[in-house]
Amino acid sequence: MLLDKRLCELSGELGSALDLQQLALQTQRFQKIEGLIQLLGQQAVDANNQAAAQRAALMCGIERGSAVEKEELSELGLKLDKLTEGVGIVISQNAQQSAAIEELKQATLAKNESAKGKALARQDKERALEAYEVVLDSCEPEPFARGGQGTVHRAEFQGDVVALKRMSMVGVTAPKRAKMLRDFSTELAIMVKLRSPRVVQVFGVVTTDPSFLGFVVEFLEGGDLRTAIDAEDYAAAVDEAQRRRWLGDVALGMQYLYSKGVEHRDLKTLNVLLDGNRRCKVTDFGLSKSDDLNTAATQATAASGSAKGTPAYMAPELLESNTFTEKTDVYAFSMIVWEVLDGGVPWAGLNPMQVGMQVMVQRKRPPPPAGAPPDLVGLMERCWSHDPAARPSFEAIKGWLAGGAAPPASPAASAAALYSPAPSQLSIVGEEPATITQTQRFMALEVPPGAQPGMTLQATTPEGTTVQVAIPAGLAPGMRFQVAY
Repeated sequence: MLLDKRLCELSGELGSALDLQQLALQTQRFQKIEGLIQLLGQQAVDANNQAAAQRAALMCGIERGSAVEKEELSELGLKLDKLTEGVGIVISQNAQQSAAIEELKQATLAKNESAKGKALARQDKERALEAYEVVLDSCEPEPFARGGQGTVHRAEFQGDVVALKRMSMVGVTAPKRAKMLRDFSTELAIMVKLRSPRVVQVFGVVTTDPSFLGFVVEFLEGGDLRTAIDAEDYAAAVDEAQRRRWLGDVALGMQYLYSKGVEHRDLKTLNVLLDGNRRCKVTDFGLSKSDDLNTAATQATAASGSAKGTPAYMAPELLESNTFTEKTDVYAFSMIVWEVLDGGVPWAGLNPMQVGMQVMVQRKRPPPPAGAPPDLVGLMERCWSHDPAARPSFEAIKGWLAGGAAPPASPAASAAALYSPAPSQLSIVGEEPATITQTQRFMALEVPPGAQPGMTLQATTPEGTTVQVAIPAGLAPGMRFQVAY
């Protein structure tokens, strides 16, 4: 039939137009066919539009008034509707494909920009590290301190005596060494800008020798605090005023570091140095941002060849879940307070696992030093509270040691029970003070307002036992003391 023949011709023309690569070339022709489709579709939907049907029939070569005119036009309209739908699907798919290609293009550009940014950041870190490279005037070949992973040498920098802490890089591959230095460059940029009389000044680094990483720091002839405490005449030669001054110096240094956003993470007496006036300065701060550098640095400090006592300074939350905050450094400060007051080494004779059991599981602490000032003992107990939230900040510690108001009473510290085999005296209603020699518990109490030495306090132990305790001589309201029960 003539209509079928014409339809085939139209279908062929439309089929060629469906080719995506030819759509652009056949735009005008496609528009004419699309106009015809719309016109014929309108005839199929609106049978009353006789004028439109006649025009469509004439365009298709159908005789006017033919008996099959209406039927064939309807059939043609349906077929062209399907063709129109197919063309729409192809156009939609083409649009989706174009969108996908554009999305892929944008993702590729973003990835390239990210890679470029990382490369630039890496170059910036390398340039930053180069900016703090130090060229020493001279360096003594023999160290004055030695550790498991490094040595400390006396050197000269711009005419002054400095200390060069050399951390061994033997066995560290070049890529790993480069990464360690890049990772540390940000922290180094902060360290060299710190200026405080209570913090050891960092001048820069020495990275030109691949066998070691060198830190150039202020030289302090007084040695470390642990060595001073180990002196045979420590108990007699260092009075209470000097001990308070040392603790105040450490608190000042730590408060300054935290005011600048610097964590220490390895605070201990080995990392506190004394100057010529026997004043304390905190050292080896900031290295903790790189685990490898931190390990090497702390091991390079101890003259005895080991990082002595480090597990003893670890707070419960650090041992248990590796959680670190300022209050974790405060716990380490409590161990320094104990050392300065007692003269001994905290948890001496215990291995790291045993220390962890004592601190985390049994919640024990070293026994309070006999005859120590009650206010310092109270501060120490606050600082080693099991709950980090119960520990004071270094800002509060600094103010209190400088003669300010005592830190507020800590419910967690007051309820903490500490074991010790040392004897003590306890006043109980109706009895004379009794000497208790068996293993006993200690609890911390605070002198309430209006109370005076010699007055009797009633207290409830963590186990629920009610006892009465006499306030020791020399204590004033707000001061804390320990009692055994």
